Amino acid sequence: ITDKSLKFKRLHNIGNSYANLNKIDEAIKSYEEALKIKEDKDTRYNLELLKKKKKRLKHMHLLKNLLILMFMGNWSKKKMFLKLKKDILMALCSLIN
Repeated sequence: ITDKSLKFKRLHNIGNSYANLNKIDEAIKSYEEALKIKEDKDTRYNLELLKKKKKRLKHMHLLKNLLILMFMGNWSKKKMFLKLKKDILMALCSLIN
């Protein structure tokens, strides 16, 4: 076993550990570092899965904020809503897909 092989396995396993702890950014970074050493289908799959999860979480956060604005009747923040309109539409579309 080479040093590169050990480093790859270590980074892949660290990524798995971070993913299990729901530390998505750290897991993504570990998987990306592992893939710089060598291409691996399991590592690539895990990375893509977490990138999708991160995107979904961002969209869910945007939708939550929109709902809070709507139900509080606080439309004085319309400018903020209009600024986020594109992100909100993308979030809705991602939840449908």
